[in-house]
Amino acid sequence: MIQDNLKHHQTINNIIKKLQPTIHSFRYANKLISTNWMIKLYYTHIYPHLINGISIWGSKDNNKTYLQPLIITQKKIIRLLKNLPPRVHTAPLMTELNILNLPNLYILRVCVEMHPFIHPRTQPNRPQH
Repeated sequence: MIQDNLKHHQTINNIIKKLQPTIHSFRYANKLISTNWMIKLYYTHIYPHLINGISIWGSKDNNKTYLQPLIITQKKIIRLLKNLPPRVHTAPLMTELNILNLPNLYILRVCVEMHPFIHPRTQPNRPQH
């Protein structure tokens, strides 16, 4: 859900609401499943919610107040992947697991969407019109 008035608080809250059942499952699964499987579950259940519409509601600025709840939720999920306590720093964990944080996800998604328009690809063996 994307809001018309470009205040994305409700959008962020809806994403967090959708992630809550999966976070709850991760609390129990991380004690039984290896980290590699937890990463696969992250990309299956969490990642699609994070990238859905991020080029509209996202920002490369880490200090945007409307993004803070989702950034905190992503950090909580990263700690759950490794079964670590709540106060552990997540930047080294994200580097170790090769997971992008929310502002970097925004930059990636915008670049992926804009690249074909900035650098059009010429087709080989096609006639020029």
